Amino acid sequence: MPIPLDKAPSDFFRPGQPIHAARAPGRLDVMGGISDYSGGLCLEWPLACATYCYLQKSDDGFITVCSGNAESEGWAPQLRVPATVVHEASFKASDNARWADYAVGCFAVLARSGKVDAGQISGARMFVWSDVPLGGGVSSSASFEVAAMQAICGAFGIVLEGVELARLCQRAENEWVGAPCGIMDQMTVALGRKGQLLRLLCQPDLVQGYEELPEGIELFGINSNVKHSVGGAAYGKARCGAFMGRRILHELAPRLMQGSDGKEYLANVPSDIWRSLREGVPEEIGGREFLDFYGDHGDDHTTVDPQVSYRARLAAEHPIYAADRSFRFARLLQYARMNPGARDSLMEAAGELMVQSHFSYDHRCGLGSAETDLLVRLAREHGLPAGMLGAKITGGGSGGTVAILADRRRNPRLEATMGYIMETYRDRTGIDPTLLSGSSNGTAATGTEIIN
Repeated sequence: MPIPLDKAPSDFFRPGQPIHAARAPGRLDVMGGISDYSGGLCLEWPLACATYCYLQKSDDGFITVCSGNAESEGWAPQLRVPATVVHEASFKASDNARWADYAVGCFAVLARSGKVDAGQISGARMFVWSDVPLGGGVSSSASFEVAAMQAICGAFGIVLEGVELARLCQRAENEWVGAPCGIMDQMTVALGRKGQLLRLLCQPDLVQGYEELPEGIELFGINSNVKHSVGGAAYGKARCGAFMGRRILHELAPRLMQGSDGKEYLANVPSDIWRSLREGVPEEIGGREFLDFYGDHGDDHTTVDPQVSYRARLAAEHPIYAADRSFRFARLLQYARMNPGARDSLMEAAGELMVQSHFSYDHRCGLGSAETDLLVRLAREHGLPAGMLGAKITGGGSGGTVAILADRRRNPRLEATMGYIMETYRDRTGIDPTLLSGSSNGTAATGTEIIN
């Protein structure tokens, strides 16, 4: 595990006492994206960039969290709160220290779930540093949560297997931070494998396996450096609209969406059946009208606003078609590995599915952005001769990163092509983009390291 511990303030940790270190990568959402909260199949790539957390137990009665990145974002570099905060129902740091809620939330969730006696948390000092782009749509928050949770577990002697680690981290983000994320990010960050796509069926968190890329096929991300947030209004509205659509669809076709766990998921609706039912879901419906007619929309993490109008039909439609695209994408990878002679045409089809997903984000969910649209358009303009197979916005949308599927056999100089795309983007927008490449293992594989 690389150790950027020298980035911590020289007097932050007490000498001679053990420090528990954990690492969690960012992730590139290749297919599935926001269909995770609708039971979709997500195909996720763990990146080389990562968040590192270093934790030392103390008995001073305080949880102190220090960031090596916060000041560059205009935030307070350190938060110090009484350790008793883990007993509280909720806690919110001041706006310029909200980043620390992710770490404090991990302590609170471990105490609430009975994994540690809250009385045992007499104090701790945590330093965090990350090269995962903050607000880049590549799971900077999940990588922070998972690294923090793993470091805390190491220090307090708690053993969590990968799925449970991810579940508790999602709880920290949903319940403590208040962001309505699905579980895709935490599962990838915890259970990802270097150089493979995690195949995750979010019903609720079933790892179906891992997909290797065919020979010569590579993945890159270009961060638009337009900040994204799953706590943002557009993401919450899209999620709320999807659950409203699910509730309405339940009235039209009971049991159509039921999963093996007994819950209903939009992703289980066959696309051909949806086409016969879609007119029964209003294109737009006001929050007050929905509440009066249908009552609860069935989502614990969003609230229907009576004063807001929601695009229920299109919000519900996205995860239905996204599920179909993800299954087809995974099959195309498998066929391309088994049939090298058909590899090129199969991967072109896979790339086209990514483009379809990108436009669904924008036109169905309202989660596109001019900058990410430009990056996708530039990749398509370079086209197949330059090895550009497909591109799409990642994660929660509304800015962030574009994932690019590329073929090194067609273009051995892929990095140069990425450079041209980024230079053109910079010239047209005035924004410096960032290239993301490489892959690494998730936290379940790297575990915790003790530094004396």
